[in-house]
Amino acid sequence: FSGAGGAPVSNSVIIAAPGANKALLIHGYQTTLLGAAGASDGFAMLTDGNDGTTKRIYVVGVAAEESVNHSITLKYPIQLTTNTALMVTTDEQANHITFFGTAYYTTIDV
Repeated sequence: FSGAGGAPVSNSVIIAAPGANKALLIHGYQTTLLGAAGASDGFAMLTDGNDGTTKRIYVVGVAAEESVNHSITLKYPIQLTTNTALMVTTDEQANHITFFGTAYYTTIDV
């Protein structure tokens, strides 16, 4: 997934909802969040469906012209709500940020 600098996204689908009586299991993710200039400031988050404070599964922030990299394998996968997509939301406070990465998942019957 990728969010282009200068175009923040809100509740953009990364992995589509799997269908009735199915859920996504998130096993891990690799992400990079880049700040484009010294005054860059922003964040990105992965959510279980539409953003809400109880549905955030990953949040990362960046300040200045830097790169924030994470590679995470979860000991216990995160089960998303039944028939719900994995989504991303980004926000820029100043200058541009770019967010990209890979999510590792399986689909299960519930």
